[in-house]
Amino acid sequence: MQTIALRRRLSPLMLLGLITVGSGCGLQSTTAERGAVSGYISIDGSPVESAHIIFMSEGHDPVVKARGFISRGTFSIAAQNGPAVGKNSIAIVPAAMELEAFEAGRKGDRTAAYSPIIVEIPKVYQDPESSELTANVTSSETDNYYEFKLDPQ
Repeated sequence: MQTIALRRRLSPLMLLGLITVGSGCGLQSTTAERGAVSGYISIDGSPVESAHIIFMSEGHDPVVKARGFISRGTFSIAAQNGPAVGKNSIAIVPAAMELEAFEAGRKGDRTAAYSPIIVEIPKVYQDPESSELTANVTSSETDNYYEFKLDPQ
């Protein structure tokens, strides 16, 4: 009985202590202003059918990342999930197909080798450091349209 009463008294005190310690810890805000982006991506003149575009901020600590889906060459990311305002490095990475499409491609043969990658993206574009693709994102809702023409290499 005394143990239960003691626990009830300590819980509010412990909670108050955690709040006090947590409020004065001096954590820096990691939020950055973000911008809406959209654009078009092609490989050898044809639209990229399905892939992901990744924006990685430069000059922010920690790095701010934003990811969008490319469909039939186009992508769009709203400001709330968009890349940080300022210079961003960009990577284009392949998207894997949905499980149903993958299974249909194997035609029921569980041992069949079948690639789940829809579109091959040259390796150079899959790393933001080697892709040399960049975007200078602004806070404007209309100025952030980017067109990237990838070389099939």
